[in-house]
Amino acid sequence: MFMPDKSHRYGSKMFMTCDSKTAYCHRFDIYVGKMKAREDQADAFDHKTGAAAVITIDRFYSSIPLDIELLSMHVYVIGTIMTGRL
Repeated sequence: MFMPDKSHRYGSKMFMTCDSKTAYCHRFDIYVGKMKAREDQADAFDHKTGAAAVITIDRFYSSIPLDIELLSMHVYVIGTIMTGRL
C-alpha cells in the first residue's frame, strides 16, 4: 500500500475476524493490492454468522451501500458511516 504523506511510504494491512468473547481468530487476511469491490465484500463473510451478528468497523471502510448489504445479510454495523463514499 502506497502512502505518499508518510516518511516510510509503503506498508501493509492485516485484517482479522475474531470472536469478541473468546478472541479466537476465525479469519486472517493480508492486503496485497486493490481488488474489485464486489469480490472483496463477498469474500468478507462466509454466511456462517448467527442471527444477530454485529461488527464494528472504522469509518475508512464504511459506506452506505456496504451497510445496506450487510443489513440484508442480518449483520449489524457499529461505527461512523462515510456518506460521501460510494
